[in-house]
Amino acid sequence: MSGFTMTIGGAAAGTAAASGVINPATGRPRAAAPECSREQPDAAFAAAVARANATHFGLSGSVF
Repeated sequence: MSGFTMTIGGAAAGTAAASGVINPATGRPRAAAPECSREQPDAAFAAAVARANATHFGLSGSVF
């Protein structure tokens, strides 16, 4: 584990790695950012669609 977590569907999702964020003015690392797995973007999108459907459309299933 990288020590970073992201939030997917309201729950903490751990990350396996982190990568450096480069300051373009200096060319040096400024910070670190979590790297997601191949599955995590799909899970985040699915959670967002489900939340939007429930919140805005009153639906329990996906319309997309």
